[in-house]
Amino acid sequence: MMGKHMSCRAVVIMTPFLLAACGGGGGGGANTEPVDFSTADAAAAALIDQYVDANGNAATGQTRSNSFLQTGTVNYAGAFNGNLGGNGVVGDVTIAVAFGGGDVTGSLRNLQNEASGAYTGSLQASGSLNKDATALEPQMSLTFDGSLGNSSGAQAVTLLLDGNFFAHDGNPEGAVAGPVDGTIGGVLLDDGLFAAED
Repeated sequence: MMGKHMSCRAVVIMTPFLLAACGGGGGGGANTEPVDFSTADAAAAALIDQYVDANGNAATGQTRSNSFLQTGTVNYAGAFNGNLGGNGVVGDVTIAVAFGGGDVTGSLRNLQNEASGAYTGSLQASGSLNKDATALEPQMSLTFDGSLGNSSGAQAVTLLLDGNFFAHDGNPEGAVAGPVDGTIGGVLLDDGLFAAED
């Protein structure tokens, strides 16, 4: 199911988190009820492909923002997906970036495994903003570290999101996207990517 970021461009781009309500002033909300895996994965891939390629670098036609004109906190909602031991995984992410202070926080929910189904619970994350990042450094880093439940019991989760900012809907930092590395249940995540929009 994974490794199909390019082919998913043909999917009609719905709001990636079906039936999500978008909050005013930033932060379209992630869905509160998980949809089926294939729908969630296709929507996540369609969102991700707008901003980054399969390696987590800027997609064709995209340039990461360097203006950092934002002030205050901007809320983003999106998704990540990847390959876990040959099976796809997908989940919803929300990210809050304090452009003034440099703090970054986030949440992960509705995680699903293509083979074993939905995980229970959610995770919180903390990270940092790097406005002075070089071309080879991420502008934002966020780490999830905790555990979620599934049919095999508690699963340790450690995920590192390294993101860059891109323009969206008139906001030069209206989206953030990049690679995801880490492990879920002791299994290395491959081809992990995320994207989120304000």
